[in-house]
Amino acid sequence: MSLHFLKLNLSKTELILFPSAHAPSPDFSIKINNATISPFPHLSFQPQIQSLSKSCRLHLRNISKIRPFLTSETTKQLIHSLVISRLDYCNSLLIGRPHHRLSPLQSIMNAAARLIHLTNRFVFAIPLCQSLH
Repeated sequence: MSLHFLKLNLSKTELILFPSAHAPSPDFSIKINNATISPFPHLSFQPQIQSLSKSCRLHLRNISKIRPFLTSETTKQLIHSLVISRLDYCNSLLIGRPHHRLSPLQSIMNAAARLIHLTNRFVFAIPLCQSLH
């Protein structure tokens, strides 16, 4: 790897095995240079969801500061381009995740709908989200 000026970043490297349903998981690991990479037991996407939530909340906070100067249509466009597009990216990978793992992302959708409609956090968000579709 060093011959091609590549370096292994162990903090970002994971190995996932997909064994058949009828066979037990094999004891498997890969050794590259002096680093051993073992299989990851399950895929939770928790770090990805936390990072996504943090970035979306930052954008929502910034939009809320300038919201009094924006029209509803402009706010929709900003939220769609800065927040919803991030939530939609690779969301098919999150199918089948438990509800408690996805609730931060639903919370962001609810906050975005409330920001567009200029309502407070105590207003039920489902009708607001439905009106935006």
